[in-house]
Amino acid sequence: MGKAMYMTLRKASQADAPILYNLILQMATYEKDLDKVQTTMEQVEKTICNGAYAHAFLGEVEGKAVAYTVYYFAYSTYTGRPTLYLEDIYVQPEYRGHGFGKQIMTRLAQLAKEKGCRRFDWSCLEWNAPSIAFYQGLEAEQESGRLHFRLQGEALDKLASLEK
Repeated sequence: MGKAMYMTLRKASQADAPILYNLILQMATYEKDLDKVQTTMEQVEKTICNGAYAHAFLGEVEGKAVAYTVYYFAYSTYTGRPTLYLEDIYVQPEYRGHGFGKQIMTRLAQLAKEKGCRRFDWSCLEWNAPSIAFYQGLEAEQESGRLHFRLQGEALDKLASLEK
């Protein structure tokens, strides 16, 4: 059996933008979506690392960043409370199987409770069986009856340009 590994979680700072950006690119490569990444290191610094639109934690093993999570708060009119929305969770492949993903999810669940959230939501790619099994192991429920929609690019521009 290998040596036990321990991961520390810490809030990402503006100085961490290059590290976080690199981990985002690693996740996009894993998800076969690297060609869809439009963000830059500067945008990560301005929008995530300073908490303007989202927040991030870095997971470190022996001082090396091996995992990250990005999350933000939304609002549910049904519950009348905030919802913590998990945008990204990523653990480098060689560090999986040590409980680091569960450690991140536990910290986010604690944060959701601290902030008065009634829900903790996220989405998952349909083909990502290991992640689906992981989420089911946490007793997360797959939401049914809803479809995820997105406006982007020309469609977003077109709708935004309509007269009032």
